[in-house]
Amino acid sequence: MFSLSGKRVWVVGDLRLPPGGQPPTTLPPVSRAVKVWPSGIYLDGWMAELGYLLRTHARDGRLVKLDEWGPVSPLESLPVLVFEGWR
Repeated sequence: MFSLSGKRVWVVGDLRLPPGGQPPTTLPPVSRAVKVWPSGIYLDGWMAELGYLLRTHARDGRLVKLDEWGPVSPLESLPVLVFEGWR
């Protein structure tokens, strides 16, 4: 059971929201026969699961504006989101 209990969940990085409020696609377990684990597919799936959970249960969510201190690598310039409450 997941409950925010009126507290906050902070997300640093990308968050995927499934289209039209639909639940995300459930991915099958990776076979042990697979030599190279398809991590990108599963990372996207986990981001979609988290996005769906927060979209359907958090009362409020917003992008947090951070002051920039200078040029940074695009890999280091990630969005920061905060979600509050439980519905």
